[in-house]
Amino acid sequence: MVKKIKSQYTQLEPPILSEPSIQRPEKRALIGSSLVVKGDLVCDETLTLLGRLEGKLSSKEDVIIGTGGRAKAEIHAKVISIEGEVEGHLCAEEKIVIHRSGNVHGTLSAPRVALEDGCKFKGVIEVLDQQGSSGRTRLGASPKN
Repeated sequence: MVKKIKSQYTQLEPPILSEPSIQRPEKRALIGSSLVVKGDLVCDETLTLLGRLEGKLSSKEDVIIGTGGRAKAEIHAKVISIEGEVEGHLCAEEKIVIHRSGNVHGTLSAPRVALEDGCKFKGVIEVLDQQGSSGRTRLGASPKN
């Protein structure tokens, strides 16, 4: 920055910032399309599954089963979003969403459940209230055990 003082130009020093204004990206984890995970998986960040999972998955944040992702698992998370295929028990603190391309066979437990037009679902929905008790709704045939 240049400032004119009595017909002379003087260069001013740049302002000193106490802290840089850097925005941190949201913490995310990814299981790529070529990966197969067998066993228990625990994470603190949002997890996107594009590969395969057999076992248990627990996240303090969201779980996204992407298109092409396949899971035969028990899944616990804040929000669960399904675009791929899942067989098992899904339990969410906030909501479960099965998108148009999603295919789920099992039990859904959450305060809110959304099934997009065109999705495939066979199993049981347990809609939880604020106290954690459920109202059970059976859709289609019973899931295989």
